[in-house]
Amino acid sequence: SLLRGNGPPGGLLEMGTEDFASASSHLAALHFAAAQQLIPRLQFSSGVGSYTFVTGDGGGHPEGRRSALGELNAHHVWGLSAALRNEPLGKDRVNVRELRVRMAVNRPEGERADDPRDRPLSEDVGALCAGLAVHTTGMDDHGELVEVTSESLGPLLARYAGGGDEDAVDPKHRAFD
Repeated sequence: SLLRGNGPPGGLLEMGTEDFASASSHLAALHFAAAQQLIPRLQFSSGVGSYTFVTGDGGGHPEGRRSALGELNAHHVWGLSAALRNEPLGKDRVNVRELRVRMAVNRPEGERADDPRDRPLSEDVGALCAGLAVHTTGMDDHGELVEVTSESLGPLLARYAGGGDEDAVDPKHRAFD
């Protein structure tokens, strides 16, 4: 498939305009459909809801850059996230944020052995997502792009997954222990 870099020999320029338009925005269309269904439910639920996009920067895969269509799709999702983070959804109804992971993922075994992490990155990202869901208000991050790097991971985990406000001491508000 073109998303994996197995496209026609000429690449993008060999595609028809209609095929390009569809293939280059496929991922954003899926995210849009999900947001279109879920955000209204959050707006009309009790309390403030949380909607989080989890994205990457594309440089995290050890085999190098994404395919051309993968790159286009990623940028479309970033654009959709930015648009919805700035959409007037009601600050007291829904907090839309993006968690952009700027760290290597799916690292080869040798790299993992040479530079081990305390926990799998997927566990830390899961803890951050749970923390963002729990801390919908009071974190001064409404509509923010939260970037996860090797340097920011620890402080973000301490802020979101380890507490950060008075609700964190109540077990029903804990993201991960």
